[in-house]
Amino acid sequence: MIEKERPYARLYLVFMVLALSFGAVVAKLAILQLTRTEKGLRAYTSLHSTDVHLTPVRGEIYDRRGLPLAVNRPETILIAEPFNIKNRPEVAAQLAPILKRPAGELLALMNDPRYRMYCRLAKGLDWKTIQEVMELRLAGLRPEEHPQRAYPQGSLAGSVVGFISEGTGVGGLERSYDRTLRGLPTTQKVTAVNQKLRMPDVDYSSVAGLRGADLVLTLDGYLQHVVEEELAAGVAEFSATSGTAILMDPHNGQVLAMAQYPPFDPNRPAAAPDKNLCVSDMFEPGSVMKPFTFAMAFEAGVLSESDVIDCENGRWRYSGPKVITDMHPKGRITAAEVLSESINIGTAKISALLMPQGKDEYALRDFLFKAGFGRPTGCGLPGESGGALRHEWWPIDRATVSYGHGISVTAMQLASRFAAFGNDGLIPQPHLVLGRRSPLTGDFFPEELPPPVRLVSPETARRVLALLHKVTLDGTGKDLKLPGYRFAGKTGTALIPDLRNGGYLEGQYIGSFVGFAPYPEPRFVLLVSLDRPVLHYKHTGKRNWATGGKTAGPVWTRMAERILHYLGVPPDPALLAADVQLARRSS
Repeated sequence: MIEKERPYARLYLVFMVLALSFGAVVAKLAILQLTRTEKGLRAYTSLHSTDVHLTPVRGEIYDRRGLPLAVNRPETILIAEPFNIKNRPEVAAQLAPILKRPAGELLALMNDPRYRMYCRLAKGLDWKTIQEVMELRLAGLRPEEHPQRAYPQGSLAGSVVGFISEGTGVGGLERSYDRTLRGLPTTQKVTAVNQKLRMPDVDYSSVAGLRGADLVLTLDGYLQHVVEEELAAGVAEFSATSGTAILMDPHNGQVLAMAQYPPFDPNRPAAAPDKNLCVSDMFEPGSVMKPFTFAMAFEAGVLSESDVIDCENGRWRYSGPKVITDMHPKGRITAAEVLSESINIGTAKISALLMPQGKDEYALRDFLFKAGFGRPTGCGLPGESGGALRHEWWPIDRATVSYGHGISVTAMQLASRFAAFGNDGLIPQPHLVLGRRSPLTGDFFPEELPPPVRLVSPETARRVLALLHKVTLDGTGKDLKLPGYRFAGKTGTALIPDLRNGGYLEGQYIGSFVGFAPYPEPRFVLLVSLDRPVLHYKHTGKRNWATGGKTAGPVWTRMAERILHYLGVPPDPALLAADVQLARRSS
């Protein structure tokens, strides 16, 4: 007899297998929870956590003495977790008067499916506002602190420091050193509760990898203030459209101050252009280029200071219809007087000394290329122009370029190349960054710089510097006074090209002065340039006689006097006494 199979036997077997399997899982979890082994922690983490990408904190920028120029300040943000908010319309209505935002906007943010887990309702909140929100005791709301870029000195060196947008540098050193300042992105494990992601509260200043390196600049905050203040006063005094100034150590190329007017405040980047006029704008330099022509002639051995040159009484037909003229006509004078009196015809004739019988007709061009004109200086700022120095020259170019027309330069080019005359003939690499500092260890890493470039011999540099001192004694700079100090420099008054009609604009100039102080052992080279200055008390016909010596020169001496005092350079008592006696006689 065949025994019938029991109908519940298989069911019991299935229940038994399921019970044993469930017991095994429970036992395994119990072991993981109670023993807390490394393997158990890894298993739990893999099931209940996820990686969240964290934005790196930007490195800060300081001047050479530690003055903060760009910093990170904590900004309080109100965060909502919409998945954890039950009555969103009511919550939006309660928050609206506190946050001073329409309830509809807040509700739209919380209902947006893109922000179901995490959204920002408001930023830049003060503690009082946060306290009012927290007193409502609403689920799904919490404050967070995030770093916010700030520029505590306002417009001081603003065009040098630059600014950021959406965490990326878009101007100044913020842009050119963006990779250094930005830091390295990293991730952080965050735990999921009830399968809902919760964002972490992060101390951004202490998380490794979330901090870029700090920059230490060559700028001195006080000297930057002096140069900016005096430049603004000079632009106002002479009704100039703009102005630039660069203060540099001629021995190492460190830029101690760089100013422009109008200024730029990185806290309000939309309020003014963010370009740096000292490196982006080109201009014809005029007579401040003449020392380079003299340096070339001295170096070639074709000129001495006592050589007599016929300056044609202010009018000289150079080539065909081309006529060179001078603002102050002169006859036969020495080469030293040609520079001190800033005579165009004499300078053009000196440049021709290097072209006997048509040889070396491009000697001046090649010398200027060697000096670095026609290409950017590599000072570290973005948007730097290389100026304009043509390879192909017309015959007239050999004359006009010798006295600063037919060539365009930037203020940075001119100041850094001029530095060679105060540095034994060596052109230092101009730079704005001393180095970078590690936020984790505090170690300082100096900026790596190319070696200086020799322009002329030390003897030639000293001869040119002596002639520049003569400019301030009995030349175009003789009316400039720096009580208690000897100084050297060159005035420049350049016509402005008419880009629409060709030729030059009538009665409009770039007035410049570039000089060293004290002489003969200079501590700095300083450039001041004013665009279209006006002398309100002295006009002759339609021409505006606002020369570099009358406009940029006085601004230069006011800056130089304050700079020398700050640097602790003592005045010469004999010079001070002579200045006092002269002032008494004139009064």
